[in-house]
Amino acid sequence: MLFDLSDLPAPPMPPPRVIAPCSPRVIALLDLDCFYCQCEMLRLGLPASTPLVVLQWQMSLAVSYPARELGIKRGDKYKDIKHLAQVVFIHVECDGLAGDGLAGDGAGDGLAGDGAEPAPMDRVARYERQYSLTAPEKAAALAREDRYLPPHATSKATIERYRYVSGLVFAQVKACLDELCGPSPYIFEKASVDEMYLDLSAHCAAELLRDPSPPLSPGAARTLPAGSPPPPPWVAGCNAVAAVRASVKEELGLTLSAGVAGNKTLAKLLAGENKPDGQCALGAGGLPLLLAKTKLGKVRGYGGKWGRAVIDVALAYRGVEVDGMGYEEAREARGKVAMADVAKVPAAFFEERRVSAGGILALCRDGEESEEVENTEGQLVQTISAFKSFAASAASTLDAIGDWVALIAREISGRVRDDEERNSRFPRTLTVYFASAEKGAKMKSRSGPMPAKAETAGIVAFFNKVLGEPGVFPLNRIGAAATNFLSREKNGIAAAFAKQQAPSPAKQQARTPSPAKQQAQEQAAPEEDPDLAMARRLQEEFDKGGAPDEEDPDLALARRIQTEINEGEKRGAQSRDRDEEVARELNRKFEREEMVLQASKKPQAKKRKGGGEMGGIQAFFQKKK
Repeated sequence: MLFDLSDLPAPPMPPPRVIAPCSPRVIALLDLDCFYCQCEMLRLGLPASTPLVVLQWQMSLAVSYPARELGIKRGDKYKDIKHLAQVVFIHVECDGLAGDGLAGDGAGDGLAGDGAEPAPMDRVARYERQYSLTAPEKAAALAREDRYLPPHATSKATIERYRYVSGLVFAQVKACLDELCGPSPYIFEKASVDEMYLDLSAHCAAELLRDPSPPLSPGAARTLPAGSPPPPPWVAGCNAVAAVRASVKEELGLTLSAGVAGNKTLAKLLAGENKPDGQCALGAGGLPLLLAKTKLGKVRGYGGKWGRAVIDVALAYRGVEVDGMGYEEAREARGKVAMADVAKVPAAFFEERRVSAGGILALCRDGEESEEVENTEGQLVQTISAFKSFAASAASTLDAIGDWVALIAREISGRVRDDEERNSRFPRTLTVYFASAEKGAKMKSRSGPMPAKAETAGIVAFFNKVLGEPGVFPLNRIGAAATNFLSREKNGIAAAFAKQQAPSPAKQQARTPSPAKQQAQEQAAPEEDPDLAMARRLQEEFDKGGAPDEEDPDLALARRIQTEINEGEKRGAQSRDRDEEVARELNRKFEREEMVLQASKKPQAKKRKGGGEMGGIQAFFQKKK
C-alpha cells in the first residue's frame, strides 16, 4: 500500500517566519500554450477547438487542450490513442533521405535530402511558405499529413518549424515592449523555445510615478487568491504583460499564458494557474496558498536528483524513509511533498542529512529567490549541430550510412550559411561525433577547420576521414557541430584579438573532458527544459521497444558539446597574459567611442506600431510584403 503523508501526526513546527507581502522586483514568465500544437493549427488552418496531437515517432510529444479533455497525455503511445477518430495526429517535421515532401512544401528544395546545395536563407523562405499556405493548400497538407508516420529508417526529426515561429514571437514581444516601456529599460531572457522571462521593475516604477494606484486591466484581473489585488508594482506589471499577450495574439494568432511575481520561480508557478490564454498574479495572502498546493518536484530546478534529495529529507522528517520502498511507492510518496512540507523542516535536520538547505528553505518559507533575469537579447547560439542514431546493423560500414552523412552535412552547411547571412559570422571549427555500438561505449569526437563557405562536399570529406579510422564501426550514432564563431565585421585590434583567442582544432580537441569528468558535469547540470526532458524520456522509452533512437539537435548531445566548449573557453580565459588584457581594454574603449560617435550621427528611428485589421501569421507576411 502506498504511503499517505496525512496518516502521520504533524511534527513540531519551526518558529514562524514573516512572509513578505510583495517585492520591489516585478518579474513575469510568458509561456506559449501548447506551442507545437499551436504552430501546426496555424500552419494547417485548424480551429482552436480541434483535438490535435503532435507525434515524434510512436509517441505523443505535444497534446492540445481539447485532446487532453479526451484523456490523452504527453508520452502516450500512438498505438494506444489512434482509435480516437476525432483526433488529428501530425508528426513533427522530418528531413528524409528521399525527400517525401514532409520537410517543407515538396521535394526539390535542397532541404529534404535531394542533394542540392542549400542557398543562404533558404530555410527562412521555406518556413514563410509553410505558414502562408492558401486554404486549398492547407486542406491538401492536412489530408497528406494526418496520421502519417514517416519511416524512422529514412527520416530525421527536426523542430526548425517551431524554432522559426518562436523567433517571430520573441521579436513581436520585444517590439511591443519597446513601444510600451519607452525610455524605461526592461530585461528580456529567452528561457526556451516557448518561454521567456521579463524583468519589468524599472517600467513599473516609472508607471507608479504617474499613477500610484493603477487599476488592473480586464485581461490582467486573475489573481491568487481570486479577487485579492496584488501590490501596485505588480498591478503595473500585470497590465504590461496583458498588453504583450494581446499584441502577440493580434499579430501572430498565438496565445500565451503568464505569471507575475517578485522572482522567476513564483512567476513560473503562477503562469500555470490560468492556462490557456490567461495570466495570474500573486494577491495578498496568496503566497501560503501557492506554497501549500505546489509539489516541490514541479518547481523549476527541483525535478531531478537535487530535488529528490530535498524531498527525501522532508519525508524523513515525517518518519518516512524511501530507501526501503519500491520504485512506484517511492515515486508516489515523493510526488505528495509540497513546498509547504519542506518549509516545516528545520535547517539543522537538513545539516544532519548533509543536504544544503539555505536556498530551498528561503523559497519554500518566504517565496524568496535571488536569481536575476538574464539579458539574452542579442546573444547568439554558440553551436550548430545535427545528429542521427541507428540500429547497429544499419551502420556497419561507411557506405551503409553515406546518405545520412550527406544529409547531416547539408543541414550543417545550410544552417551555417543562414547564420552567416543573418549574423555576419562564421564558425572556425567543425567537429564530427561518433559512438560505437559496443555496450558502454562513450561518444568520441574529432575536430578540424570548417571548410571554406561551409560547403557540403568539404563537410562530407571530413566525415569520411574521421569515420575511415580503424575500429570505428559498427556505430549507433553520428553527428556534427559547428563551433568557435568569428565575427566577419571585426577588424583591427578586435580581429587580431579574436584570432589570438580562438583555439586551434588541436587545442579544441584537447579540451574535451574525460568520460569521468563528463559524467560529473552531467550530474551537476541544472534541470533540463521540460520540452527537452520530455523528448529525452520519449526517446528512452522508444529505445526500450527495440527501435533505433534519434535526438533533436537541442537534446543531450548538443548540451554536452556546449559544456565541453564552455570548459575550454573558461580555461582559455584563465590563461590570458597581460598583453591580451591590454588589447581587450583598448578595443573596448575604441568600440565605446565609436558607438557614441555613431549615435550622435543617427536620428532616432521611429517605432513601428503594431495592430491592423488582419491577424495571424499569414497576415503578418502579407503586411511585410
